[in-house]
Amino acid sequence: MNTPLIAVTGATGFIGRALVNALAPTTRVRVLVRRPDALTVDLANRGVGLVFGDLVEPDTAAQLVRGVDVVIHCAARLGLADPARSAAVNVIGTERLARAARSAHVRRFIYVSSISVLGATRRSQDVLTEDDEPEDIERLNAYARTKYFGERRLRDAAGGKGELSWTIIRPTNVYGVGSRPWFSNWVRAIERLPIAVGDVAIDMVHVADVVQALCLAAAMPAGENHVLHVGHEMVKLNRFVQAIGDVVGRRVRTLPPHLDAVARWVIERGYRALTGRHMSMALTRSVRYPYARAASLLGYAPRVRLIDGLRMMAQQYRLEPATTS
Repeated sequence: MNTPLIAVTGATGFIGRALVNALAPTTRVRVLVRRPDALTVDLANRGVGLVFGDLVEPDTAAQLVRGVDVVIHCAARLGLADPARSAAVNVIGTERLARAARSAHVRRFIYVSSISVLGATRRSQDVLTEDDEPEDIERLNAYARTKYFGERRLRDAAGGKGELSWTIIRPTNVYGVGSRPWFSNWVRAIERLPIAVGDVAIDMVHVADVVQALCLAAAMPAGENHVLHVGHEMVKLNRFVQAIGDVVGRRVRTLPPHLDAVARWVIERGYRALTGRHMSMALTRSVRYPYARAASLLGYAPRVRLIDGLRMMAQQYRLEPATTS
């Protein structure tokens, strides 16, 4: 049997880069990149096919998916300040890529969404599963809102009668080696004010476990036409921030529980008052997103414990200190 050809978008980003590193040794991979640079040279030297362009360009998607077996769509606009650009990449770009994949008779389309699409959804006991349809979409920030619209455009573009099989993966809070912009934001915050707010549990998942789920979804038809949550460990947000402080050698203090509760309430309500949107991460309630469906359908079994993932980040940080200026 021929080795499948997998197309990956967002290959120079955090999750996409880790995914390509996992696939490249044993699988034929083609990636979409914007421009030549040192990273693309490295990819080419490892036998990865390159397509230069942008999903906002009509012809790029068709070029990327030609002859491809599986598409894994990791690319996304993360910024919150430019809703139009977010819509162009996360919504229109996703639809364009899905339609091109359908026309090219691609076997499977895997879309990396975000658990933040459920940021405004409320359920009893604060447990949200894949059966809970996101609510109050217009109250989400630009990233979460457009990721959900991307999900909907994918389903519409896939067509009926199994024309294009799809799997939507919603990771929780992803961390790990390579998360430089996200990691640097935490470091800058700690440098400015070494106090951690957040006596509330959040779900953390290592990037290697997200990659595991994507590879399983690419290989197994059981996940077709399903939305799957991908997470791992619940940890208090303030303890996680303290752990980041440990990584960079900075002591971070926590607030007494009653002061922390007030601070979280003020931050969350203040954000809503100023923006009219819900925060992607709830600060006043601990929300669980079970990944039982991914475990059942794909055999997903997260392996990287938070303590080990943070240890790997600390090792990287000692080798390549993050810029905090």
